[in-house]
Amino acid sequence: MPTIKVKKSHIEKLLTKKLEFEELDFLLFNFKGEIENVMNDEIEIELSTDRLDLLCASGLARAFRSFLNLRKQPLIIKEDKDFKIFNDYTSIRDVRPYIASYIVRNVKLDTDAVMDIIAFQEKLHEVASRERKRFAVGLHDVSKIRSHELIYAGLPPDQISFVPLGNERNMGAKEILKETQQGKEYGKLLAGKDRYPLFYSKNNEILSMPPIINSELTKLTDSTTTILIDVTGDSFETVKAIAQMLAVNIAEYGGEISSIPILCKENEGLHTQSLTEFSYKSEFNEFRLDPSEVESVLGLKISPENLTTLLEKCDFKTLLRDHELIVQVPRYRLDVLHKVDIIEDIAIMYGYHKIEPEYPRHYTRGKLHPLTLILRASRNSLSLLGFVEVNNFMLASEREIEDFTFGFEPIRINNPKPEELNVLRTSIISKLLSFLSKNKNKPKPIKIFETGGVCYSIKNVYKQSFNVAALICDNIATLADIKSYLNQFALDLGLNIEFRERKMDCIIPKRGGKVFIGDSEIGVIGEIKPEILLKRNIEYPVAFFELRLFDSDLTKLTF
Repeated sequence: MPTIKVKKSHIEKLLTKKLEFEELDFLLFNFKGEIENVMNDEIEIELSTDRLDLLCASGLARAFRSFLNLRKQPLIIKEDKDFKIFNDYTSIRDVRPYIASYIVRNVKLDTDAVMDIIAFQEKLHEVASRERKRFAVGLHDVSKIRSHELIYAGLPPDQISFVPLGNERNMGAKEILKETQQGKEYGKLLAGKDRYPLFYSKNNEILSMPPIINSELTKLTDSTTTILIDVTGDSFETVKAIAQMLAVNIAEYGGEISSIPILCKENEGLHTQSLTEFSYKSEFNEFRLDPSEVESVLGLKISPENLTTLLEKCDFKTLLRDHELIVQVPRYRLDVLHKVDIIEDIAIMYGYHKIEPEYPRHYTRGKLHPLTLILRASRNSLSLLGFVEVNNFMLASEREIEDFTFGFEPIRINNPKPEELNVLRTSIISKLLSFLSKNKNKPKPIKIFETGGVCYSIKNVYKQSFNVAALICDNIATLADIKSYLNQFALDLGLNIEFRERKMDCIIPKRGGKVFIGDSEIGVIGEIKPEILLKRNIEYPVAFFELRLFDSDLTKLTF
């Protein structure tokens, strides 16, 4: 859970309202936050990761203002008529292909505001950007540049030179990576690249070299009135949402938001919608919500008109059409993935404290699933018999399971990341032997077991069952030894099992067979062939059993 430090007086200034600590604590509770520490005016707050827009004082103030029904301007985002950005997509495609940008004009900043904006930028990098790999944010005072035609392109490192933020002299791209703190920390993102991303004006005024560092030229100060936001990354959906989030929060300082159009250059053409995501129309995501769905989830009957009011407090645009609400959600609300997320926001704005708790109409008693009971009983029994439980992965290699498919077709994995893990295990014993081969030098006897899932295919139909397997490895490990353990295990679980000798590929002839309950085959038991053990570098005899646990006949438990 991320934590932020904000000044209580700063939030009060943005709200134009004094807050008692109890009231602040109540407000934070409604937005999944809580006060962690108080140091005079500074408050440390822990917040949920799903509301990235609240990780700063201005974001909290905007949310609190809506909740408290204080005066609030609706979210209006216009297309900017002054600035435009040329994205040289071809040159940047293999590095950071996407950029999104907003401009916020007429902001009124002071030292606290500048610190809040910059802290928000860094908190986004820390919490959500995966060390700037997913996205990187740049904030610029564009009153300091002459040209409003901006270019985002990939250039060879030897053609890049500017004064990086916090420095006083001109540096080349390679020098920036070696000399600056940001270069040392994030230079790995450009390792091996022939071109580095550069954001600059038509007059060659450098704004930033994403994702490393901004330029000293466009540094923010408390006298800045026009802020340009750029966000670059490898997903346009992400960079658009993060850029809009920053714009909305910065606008809390009195600004007006405009979206800067992106003209994308591919090959020889230049057009605004060569990639459909670059359309200005994509400021909002649209959902359809029926009032009955709200009542079903919350148990509250709220009229469509009141729902509209509550949704508008969340910065959502709403339209009532045929008893259905069309809800437009700003892109910065990355947490809204489904209609139920909108309903959660309705509950927040309605007020959790106004929802009276009531007992459910129907009383039910929960209980454990039969499979859980069987697994628990199996573990208890084998543990008391002196076996040690191990846990292995479901993924396996074909070579690992080839001797223990028991006639089933394994399920193969397309394009596995580790090439050796290309199937799902068809039995547990194959994995127990792999574990044993890594621990073969431990004192004997070795007695281990595992419960878990196995998967296989029967006539192209995928099946899954839950099995239990146990083995003993010792100087002498016979069918009689393992059978005595199996009989006690069956007795503990109240199972009436029967052993029938069968010829099997993995078992020494006349030293094993199959296990039945009535006429139903539920498992195998026996001594493993020496050649199979030697393939795994196991030099001691091994006897085992493996049963399919979750079966309609396996319901009688004795505990």
